[in-house]
Amino acid sequence: ARAAQPSSPPSMSDAYSKLKVAQLKAKLKERAQSGAGEKEDLVRRLQLCDAGDKHALPDGRNPTTLKAAEFRKALASRGLPCDLSINTRDELMQSLIDALKTEGGGTSAEAGSSAGGGGGGEDADELATRLALQVLELGEAGNPEGVLSLLGAAITRATPFAAQRKAYLSLARIIHPDKLPKLGQATKAFQHLVRAFEVLTAPEAPPQAAKAAARAHTAISRSNDGCFKT
Repeated sequence: ARAAQPSSPPSMSDAYSKLKVAQLKAKLKERAQSGAGEKEDLVRRLQLCDAGDKHALPDGRNPTTLKAAEFRKALASRGLPCDLSINTRDELMQSLIDALKTEGGGTSAEAGSSAGGGGGGEDADELATRLALQVLELGEAGNPEGVLSLLGAAITRATPFAAQRKAYLSLARIIHPDKLPKLGQATKAFQHLVRAFEVLTAPEAPPQAAKAAARAHTAISRSNDGCFKT
């Protein structure tokens, strides 16, 4: 007789569905989330919290923790609907998390498998520390292209903005200072990353505009030679 195959563990969604309403509300309270709505609303809200852990904002925060003004700003910056009077917060949160999934290009561990120069068997902390130190070194050397190319894809000023932004967001999630509390230079490394992105995405001034700006800053000197006192 064929041996019975072990059953796969229940998904978190199934686990939430089996909880009572009071238990769901208690879990939502722990995550500073609203406990309003029917049971299916509570389950969905917890699922969104879990998804937000996997697909964080560029600054490392779970999107479900955003206050109303920050939430609307995050939606608007991605061209998503942001009117809470038309859509529920849960609906809009799902849209934001879907957008973050597209931006992120995978989790930190997945990103580490394609990062240049990485050693085998690196855990998430080792990967983050290594990348942060590389960002710091390249940033101080004035090499923004090298900074944004650390995950494997070559990024230059000529690279499409979407690819530049994806590289920046992927790195930002890995080396955010909150994830490197033991690295004293973490904040400085993150600042170099932000600066690299700003440099590569800043529009280049046309030559004529650059010359005009230079002329505007040229000091006008004037002498009294040839003048007569009256």
